[in-house]
Amino acid sequence: MTGGTKAHYMLSTSLMKLTANREAADPLFLFYYFRSPLGRHELLKNASQVGTPGIATPLASLRAISVTLPPLPEQRAIAGVLGALDDKIELNRRMNETLEAIAKAEFRRMMEEGGPGTLGEIAENPKRAVDPSEIDASTPYIGLEHMPRRCIALGEWGTAGDLESGKARFQRGEILFGKLRPYFHKVGVAPLDGVCSTDILTIAPKKPAWFGLVLGHLSSKELIDHTDACSTGTKMPRASWADIARYEIALPPEPVAAKLTGVVQPLVERIIANIHESRTLAALRDALLPKLLSGQIRIQGVKA
Repeated sequence: MTGGTKAHYMLSTSLMKLTANREAADPLFLFYYFRSPLGRHELLKNASQVGTPGIATPLASLRAISVTLPPLPEQRAIAGVLGALDDKIELNRRMNETLEAIAKAEFRRMMEEGGPGTLGEIAENPKRAVDPSEIDASTPYIGLEHMPRRCIALGEWGTAGDLESGKARFQRGEILFGKLRPYFHKVGVAPLDGVCSTDILTIAPKKPAWFGLVLGHLSSKELIDHTDACSTGTKMPRASWADIARYEIALPPEPVAAKLTGVVQPLVERIIANIHESRTLAALRDALLPKLLSGQIRIQGVKA
């Protein structure tokens, strides 16, 4: 709201609102405190473990927490260091949104050039099934839970340490397509080699020149609508590679497709680079967080 009017908002009953006494505590410092392992432990040590875990008496639990507060200038310095890392992570996320939008616009501009064909003529579904016993525990793992909707940037993944059922291998740069409930529109470019859920299809262009066209179609609303209409199953509908392969497209000459790839491929590479940089920054933030809050690491030049 504008014009000097205070904004009004509502919170769910499952949330708590904490207002800092700014004469004693910096709000951003408190945010990072409760984000740290120590802060989360203090919040959750009185949580009920019956049914859905939660804090039965949130106000009393908050008042019982003892927080060691360094002087305000040091609090602000700590929050500034950690906030700068988060700001860069957020900048990378926004940059990736812009890069993806540019790639989509270029695809839309060129997609009508050429005669009729099918996606299966220029793309394939590599079959690389693997047993969990054959997978190293540190191997990156991508499941549907790691894939955002309507976003080709796959910035989250786990490891294969606790996998039990069969998986499939994928390679960096291949396109991952969530076939379970395809209307969720989970399509992205693999940022590294790894294994994925069998509810994810691995798709690759038959020739490097077709990459831009294949990615553009696979991530389009039109193809998602097509696979949704073709999917089988009522409660848990699944698409198939056959559904995708027969999707009709305007198939341009290979040199025209190569020009599109020449624009799209560098954009995708920049997206992948931003993903890895953000993960490095997040790991640095999470490593610094407890050490800064505990005083194990001090920020030089802070005046009380």
